[in-house]
Amino acid sequence: APRGMTVRMWVEVGGGTPVRERPWGRVVGRKTRGALLRVDGIADGWGRLEEDFVETDAESVTASSLGFALDSEGEEEELQLLEGWVLLDGRDLGLSRQLVAFGGEA
Repeated sequence: APRGMTVRMWVEVGGGTPVRERPWGRVVGRKTRGALLRVDGIADGWGRLEEDFVETDAESVTASSLGFALDSEGEEEELQLLEGWVLLDGRDLGLSRQLVAFGGEA
């Protein structure tokens, strides 16, 4: 997707597709089959999701500042915002196709 354009894509692979912090990076989530994703950038066969993911152990962003409820003792968990990247088509790697364009987009 050219910069500033959003492309919608369905998750096609049966077991869902992992979401990584960067292409080939650590898995930070998973999108199930049938999920409709919004991709706002494509690079080297990877799509950047128009959605942030969170991870604990950061010092700058806190759980309550993002609207998360505090635990029962009122302690605030610190979170780190991450980009989400998904492999668009894994057939060259011996995997199934991961995503398909929604309604002729892409």
